[in-house]
Amino acid sequence: MAREPNMQDQLMGTGITLYGSNDPEELARQCAEDLAEPLSDPFGEEEFLVQSRGMGSWIQLQLADRLGIFARSCFRFPEATVRMILRGFLADCPEENLFTKEGMAWKILDLLPGRIERSPEPFASVARYLGEDGKSNGDRAFRLCRQIATLYDSYLAYRPDLIMNWQANRLPEG
Repeated sequence: MAREPNMQDQLMGTGITLYGSNDPEELARQCAEDLAEPLSDPFGEEEFLVQSRGMGSWIQLQLADRLGIFARSCFRFPEATVRMILRGFLADCPEENLFTKEGMAWKILDLLPGRIERSPEPFASVARYLGEDGKSNGDRAFRLCRQIATLYDSYLAYRPDLIMNWQANRLPEG
């Protein structure tokens, strides 16, 4: 008997399987056991929620090794899954994600000259790095903003307490 596919519109239904273990090998074993029976739709796609590309690649390799073949799979990150669910419920949910590193870099690049102009003292070293007007070297400015965005992206993932403190205008403790 074939299983039903885990379609996007069934995400909130019973098509979700949650595997729990602190041993990744055990998680792969449990998942492979469930996936041994093919989907009822030969063009159906298995969806996985993973924290990193590396984790997704590892799961794919493990499942291919255990099942002999593993195809038609989609690996999503938590943020993309939440956005997909929100778009299903909220008509005005924007399609693009402003919190990607690239999106944040462009937003920081847009805001940085005004910050330098309004608060020259704390941004003096940044202004010197960028040039006389704080924006004369576009390539250098974008590279800096990309590094800042990468740092914020890491904070979102690993230090959300810092982001929450900054939003509340509180200095971090310690």
